[in-house]
Parts: sequence; structure tokens; C-alpha cells
Amino acid sequence: MNERHSVEAIILKRWDFGEKDQIVSFFSREKGRHQGIAKGAKASRHRFVGALDLFCLSHLNYKEKKTSSLVMIEEARLIHGFPGIRNDYNNILLATAFLEMGYRLYKEGEGEGRGFLILKGALERLESEEARRELFWSALLENLEVVGLAPHFHECIRCGKDARPPFLGFDLWGGGMVCSRCSSPSSQWIEIPESLGRWLVQTETSTSPRQSLKAEDETILDRLLRQHLKIQMDLDLEWSRFLQFF
Repeated sequence: MNERHSVEAIILKRWDFGEKDQIVSFFSREKGRHQGIAKGAKASRHRFVGALDLFCLSHLNYKEKKTSSLVMIEEARLIHGFPGIRNDYNNILLATAFLEMGYRLYKEGEGEGRGFLILKGALERLESEEARRELFWSALLENLEVVGLAPHFHECIRCGKDARPPFLGFDLWGGGMVCSRCSSPSSQWIEIPESLGRWLVQTETSTSPRQSLKAEDETILDRLLRQHLKIQMDLDLEWSRFLQFF
């Protein structure tokens, strides 16, 4: 039996399939990340026009088949195309980075609710604000929290005490801060400067951090999160290509 759904979704990726069809990856609040086929999407003037472009917020009607992992997208209607993003190349790069997070960090059927809201909120902030690298780091940390892989910056992962001095830094293999009382010769840590610590605290209370991230602090955060994702998920998001012109 085929089950039909009607959802608001953000388009993450799109591939041509044959002469007329397209494979579409989308992220909805109700169902999380899914992938489907839009029959005739390359030629249709009515059912899909403008609604399957990347980072569009669209209303999708689709049906699930028990015999296929791909859903059948029957109709799509554009709700918001984020034109303020499309007018600037840097904005497009950063928006693409947000889509990549949604596609790579969440498995099929995951991310409903908060995962969708993080993506939608990031695109809305990017459209209304000047593109800033801090928006990327803030969204990445939020998504890692949702998937249960957020780095622990604010308490020692071994004794549970607040990560304030005396502490040595971030233990890459443990996934969080380690105080001097709990360190061991096998620990591999990265020192966290106070300025970076303050910025990280700010991201916990605001999804759009106003405080700028110092270049040297961003270098440390970049290295830390790359290695954290590699150790925890064996994943490389290759985000340098999205941030290279900022």
C-alpha cells in the first residue's frame, strides 16, 4: 500500500535521471531527510516549475512505496526561493554549505523537527544578514548537538566539573574538555584560548552570534571540528571550498 504525504521541505540536492526525470534529496520538518524521484521534472511546466531548485522551501506532495527507498514526488509548489541569497555568490556558497550539513550529517528519515528548523533558520539569517563565517560554525555546532555528536566544551568529560581553569584543553579521542586533574599521558588535546571559549558560550545562547571569531581562534576551531568529525563519524565535510572567499 502506498502512503501519501504533504510536507514543507527544503531542497538539498538534485540529479538528472534519464532524459526527463530527476532524483531529489529534500529535508522536511515532519519526515526529516528523504530522497525521491520527480517523474518528468526536466520537462514539466506545471507540477514542479521553480520548486525543485537548491535551497528552495517548497510544498511537496509525495507517496512512499514499500518496495523502494525512493519516494515518488508527485507535485511541488514553491513557497520561498530565498532570492536574497541567490543575488550574491558568497551567500550561495554558504547556503550550499548548510545544505551539505543536512545531507551528510543526517541519515535517511532523520532530522525531523529541530534538524529542519536549524537549516531553515540558517537560510533565513543568511538572507537577512551579511554573510559571515560565524553563521557556518554556529549551524554546524547546532547540528552536531542534534545528531548526538556535539563536542563537550563546558565540562570535563571525565569528572564532570565545569571546564574552567585549571584545564588542559580538548581531548580529541574523548570528544570534550579535560581538566588538569584528569589528564593522562595518552590524552591528545588541543588548547582552547579564553576568547574562543567565550565565543562558544555565546553560541549556546544565540543561533546568530554577534561576536566575531578571531582568525587564530577559527583556525583552532576548524582543526578541532575536522578531527572530531573524523574520529566520531569518519566524515570530512570539506567545508574549505565553501568558506574560501570570506
